[in-house]
Amino acid sequence: PTVLASMGTVVTGDNSTIGWRGRQCGPDGTPMGLSGKELCQAAWQGTFDAFGADSSDAGALIVVALGPQEDALEGINVPRNA
Repeated sequence: PTVLASMGTVVTGDNSTIGWRGRQCGPDGTPMGLSGKELCQAAWQGTFDAFGADSSDAGALIVVALGPQEDALEGINVPRNA
């Protein structure tokens, strides 16, 4: 089996409002909510936690579409089967 986690090109991209480091602004102009990085990393870590295995031969093959960001997996525990 294979598990694919792909968050799309907008949230992993460089758009200043809804991209990797972007945040939506509230009525008063204050940034709020999650950045694209925070959203993606939470989803990817959840995928790794749910389907990760201690061996590359065990469990499903996990494929994660990271996009162009160099810090995509910063602070993420990547299992051997990813």
